[in-house]
Amino acid sequence: AFMLEGGGANGKSTFINLLKCFLGKKNCAAVPLQQLEINRFALSSLFGKLANLFADLPDRALRDTSFFKMLVGEDLIPGERKFKDQFFFNNYAKQIFSCNRIPRSPDDSDAFFRRWVIIRFPNQFLNNQADKRLLTKLTSQEELSGFLNFAIGGLKRLLDQGDFSNSKSINEIREQYTRMSDSVGTFIMDCILTSPEDYEQKKTLYTSYCDYCRSMNYPIFPENTFHRELQKSLRVEDYYPSLIIEGKQQRVKCWRGIKFNLKWEKNPNNLNNPNQIKENEENDVNLVNDVKDVSHLNIAGRVKND
Repeated sequence: AFMLEGGGANGKSTFINLLKCFLGKKNCAAVPLQQLEINRFALSSLFGKLANLFADLPDRALRDTSFFKMLVGEDLIPGERKFKDQFFFNNYAKQIFSCNRIPRSPDDSDAFFRRWVIIRFPNQFLNNQADKRLLTKLTSQEELSGFLNFAIGGLKRLLDQGDFSNSKSINEIREQYTRMSDSVGTFIMDCILTSPEDYEQKKTLYTSYCDYCRSMNYPIFPENTFHRELQKSLRVEDYYPSLIIEGKQQRVKCWRGIKFNLKWEKNPNNLNNPNQIKENEENDVNLVNDVKDVSHLNIAGRVKND
């Protein structure tokens, strides 16, 4: 499954629509990821389709991922249509979604993350930079024929390599997905260290989380949600030490088992491994340059004359 992520006006919908024209609208479904789990008629929409293409996925958190994993695997899929008998089918529709922010997932398993290829669209095309006729240009019969040659070349490369170019490990995909979907999980990765004998005040911890999210332009969850998610992710326990605050001794609500990462406190602008950031940025730029190069090529001229 593929997730195209970007803030907006960066070509995701254009790419989705290009694929739809290339494959043929009758061969495509348009079911959002969240509906695959809660709408019992949604799965049947994928029967006989080549791709499930959905642009602008809502960032509403996923409830369950079992059907998604079945669709991307080789499981037999139950289909159901109104007033008709249930049937079963093998799904071969590729799942391709685009979003401004990846929806959070309750599933932290390798089986979930190894099914994803996440592609960032980091560049924006605003006002005069945007070509309003780009999709029309790319979907002419000549250009679509050239795009087929381009796709066949990519398929050959995939078969030769046995995997996609620039593929990541499961742990790298897990971190990438978390950073793009879960501000609490990202805060934990960057700012929290496990330490059985230490503790942090809950109020102070939440204030630090809010500061972190503002600096990173991440959504801020309510305080009760923050503490609930933190407790799910870490082995912490309630602790009420007697502390002197503003000259008065009082019991304070704390989490025991963690401590704040001083590296973030001292240098909040250097959250991650700089080499990893540079590597990720280079990968994004290379992907975008590849697309940009294709858009400027006379693709139709590459069609073989038989």
